[in-house]
Amino acid sequence: MTRTIMAIQGLGVLVCALASGICNASSWAPINPDELKMTSEPKAPGASAIILELQNDEDDDQNKITEYQRIKIFTDEGRSYGNIEIAYDKSADESVSDIEARVIHPDGTVIDFDGEIYDKLIVKAHKEKYQAKVFSLPAVSTGSIIEYRYVKHFFPHYEVYTSRWVLSQKLFVKHAMYTLVPNKIWQVRWSWPQGLPPGTPDPALKSGRVVLETHDVPAFVEEEYMPPRLEMQYRVDFVYNILHIDEKTDPEKFWKDADRLWYQGVSGFIDHRGAMEKVVAHLLQPGDSPEQKLRKLYTHVQQLRNLTFEKKKTDQENKRDETRNIHNVANMEDYGYGNEHQLTFLYVALARAAGFQADVVFTSTRDTYFFDPNVMNPSQLNSAVAVVTVDGKDVFLEPGVPFVPFAMLPWYQSDVSGLRLGKDGGTWVKIPLTKAEQAETRRQASFTLDDDALDGTVTVTYTGLDAIYYRLEEIHEDDAARKEYMEGELKRAMGTGADVTMTNQPDWNGVEKPLVVEYKVRVRGWASSAGKHLLIPIGLFGADEKHAFELQDRVHPIYFHYPEVVEDNISIALPAGWQVASMPKPHGENIAITEFNSNVENKNDAVQIERRLSIDGIYLPLKYYPALREFYQNVRSNDEEQIVLVPGAVSSRPGSSLSGKQTQ
Repeated sequence: MTRTIMAIQGLGVLVCALASGICNASSWAPINPDELKMTSEPKAPGASAIILELQNDEDDDQNKITEYQRIKIFTDEGRSYGNIEIAYDKSADESVSDIEARVIHPDGTVIDFDGEIYDKLIVKAHKEKYQAKVFSLPAVSTGSIIEYRYVKHFFPHYEVYTSRWVLSQKLFVKHAMYTLVPNKIWQVRWSWPQGLPPGTPDPALKSGRVVLETHDVPAFVEEEYMPPRLEMQYRVDFVYNILHIDEKTDPEKFWKDADRLWYQGVSGFIDHRGAMEKVVAHLLQPGDSPEQKLRKLYTHVQQLRNLTFEKKKTDQENKRDETRNIHNVANMEDYGYGNEHQLTFLYVALARAAGFQADVVFTSTRDTYFFDPNVMNPSQLNSAVAVVTVDGKDVFLEPGVPFVPFAMLPWYQSDVSGLRLGKDGGTWVKIPLTKAEQAETRRQASFTLDDDALDGTVTVTYTGLDAIYYRLEEIHEDDAARKEYMEGELKRAMGTGADVTMTNQPDWNGVEKPLVVEYKVRVRGWASSAGKHLLIPIGLFGADEKHAFELQDRVHPIYFHYPEVVEDNISIALPAGWQVASMPKPHGENIAITEFNSNVENKNDAVQIERRLSIDGIYLPLKYYPALREFYQNVRSNDEEQIVLVPGAVSSRPGSSLSGKQTQ
């Protein structure tokens, strides 16, 4: 459902939360004795803590959000909520101020927070990162109540693209109040794509503010490999009419009107054919094939300075930076730089000048939510790619993101709908999903078994999307930081406490080439003795799957970012005087979009372990979870299988007493 108003001046007074009564006052709300006595919440059985009160007051006219939370701690586990993280988007010039907090003990004793507040990059599971203000409240105990409040400031008008209330929190919410002062410049409407919590009235306009009050909101369950949070949470989205289109029309007409406006703006930016033809003449040769031409243009654009992916500068550095405003593609060629979208526009202009049919496609990335054209939110089309028609086929390209190879897209721009801009209203296109072979991680390991330890080398080759990920992840780091990070990645994949040292200098600036990382590795205690036998597990690199999908129950569908292949080839030279007594049998299985194969062979006085796990899709409905869980349990069981060695005859290999033959 949706509601629409016109943002107006002379907005009414602040709507206060009924229970908190903070209303921007300098003092805290009175302590509620009944809340101090609480030991549980019947509507959230087993909860370690709950949010008693949440108030979120957003002012899109003053570019700020004021938030207050009061949390009740029920168990020792719940004490961790005294470690506060206030996330913000530093890259979008957000900041946090006016942080206040306190702890109220069950006997009514109050301890005001006066400790240190740190600015920290938070790294969580599956490589998720965000900036946060972090601090720890003192002496939080079972039965305590913690309170904190702060103000978040954002860049002027940034909220017109991102304004929303997220009602689903990590904890059960007993009572919450949300208010919003709309930006007065644009018309605004609001909708709730996943519905509202049971019993919650629709958001309504009161005294110039949009207001929503809700109770008993269930805790949001975080699960591995789930769709984007915003796609699953109760939320209210605010859509500003930044294009000034009649929003009472149907979606088809809305997007045609939007396309005409965008097409006009983009055409004004890229229609400088004379300047582009000069560049093309310099870059291309008469005998170049169509693909060679497009590749040369692609390389040229990617070599320009990309302002979007530059490291954040200080105010002083910005003053020294002599970058000038870009008004068109001719400026970009003159100045040698542009932002992510401008570089894509430039590529389209050059391709047209070279005689190709080329267009700009506005897309919605699928890393935050899934695009719904019926919502008629132009801000959701937040990305741009180029499309070039070659021999009657459309080729999608992303020159505006570093390290992305020709004719490939970042994962979040694949399997999405896009609006191909055109003077007659544009057309919707479907950008295909990447294939599994476009994201491969291959680990080649060569070890010698020395007593109970493995000594040797590992070479990891990342191709396609996997290479893009690591290169972008480390784009601003120095060699020492990159070395530490990549060593940590291999340790994480092994999960054994191995000694890992990176030994090469990977090509961090490559585009078409894989990212190759070489290591020296020692794994202590990998083999174990059992009487006269020596046991060697085969799952050396199985840590990523070791705890995947362990829980019996699940709430959300399964969602992988992109199809991929992980392949291991391990050679272990056996110690002198030992031979193979038994090996695990070949293993292979598949369900839905996943496939696993494992094979162990005894060759040339060494055992060869081959392991391959592939995911050939990104989405599975919840009904497939039991089968997927069983699949990963079988993968773990396979990784735990062992090669059994026994003392053997003298080998023909120099310096070894191993026969190299399997004992029957």
